[in-house]
Amino acid sequence: MAISGGGSHGAYGIGLIDGWYHRGDMPAFDVVTGISTGSIISTFVFLGNSHIDHISKLYTQIDTSDIYHYNFFKIFGGSSITSTRPLKSMLEQNITPEILDEVAAEYRKGRRLYIGTLNIDTGHLVVWDMGAIAASGRPGSLDLYRNIIYASCAMPCWIIKQIRNLT
Repeated sequence: MAISGGGSHGAYGIGLIDGWYHRGDMPAFDVVTGISTGSIISTFVFLGNSHIDHISKLYTQIDTSDIYHYNFFKIFGGSSITSTRPLKSMLEQNITPEILDEVAAEYRKGRRLYIGTLNIDTGHLVVWDMGAIAASGRPGSLDLYRNIIYASCAMPCWIIKQIRNLT
């Protein structure tokens, strides 16, 4: 199962998945991939069952202010007029140690979960094996897992390429 990005259009994807799940014939996928908003959805699709209801509920109750907010005073100094701190908080609340343990257990069964991010320096796709990270048992693996999803939700590659062409 490949779950793509599209910002707020991710609600369409989760709606389709929710309907499929509640119809009763959605399989437990051997491999799940996600990028951008699909990276958020992918963990929950990978785990299936009640996790589908959780992510579906999250996507139907979310608002732009739950993802980012503007600080127009930053126009006079600072690196950005927007802050995605709300998105980071949302990931911290929803990607829990228990979720990480469940991903690790599925990884040990042979299932795979991959997330794509952009290497901003090279403009190339980087694919992360999220199950291996979850199963690693290393200190900081939960933060790394969340940060990869956060990075995947960052500015799309085509925008960065356009900015580079201007400089």
